[in-house]
Amino acid sequence: MNLTIQIPDELIDVFAKRIAEELDATPSTVEKPAPTVKAEQEELPEPAPTVEEEPTYTRKDLTSALTAVGKTQGRDGIIAVLKSAGFTSPKDVGESDYAKVIGLAQEALH
Repeated sequence: MNLTIQIPDELIDVFAKRIAEELDATPSTVEKPAPTVKAEQEELPEPAPTVEEEPTYTRKDLTSALTAVGKTQGRDGIIAVLKSAGFTSPKDVGESDYAKVIGLAQEALH
């Protein structure tokens, strides 16, 4: 990113005189800066992409999801969700498969 500031020559003369007066110097000894000042900022690196982690589910979350399916689709709905995940009973679902089964249960509800 570049930043350019242009200061009119009249203002530079006014500032130079004021500075000279405060320094008790003559205006001719004060050097006039260039009319255009450029300031360069260092480019910041782009932030690393965030990795979205799967949420951690508990047995209670699994039970709640399957219960919601049961309320709308009955026992057959629960069995269908479990079978589509490769299970025959909620007791067979391991902790590592909670997210998969809960996701299938949520899909069944929509």
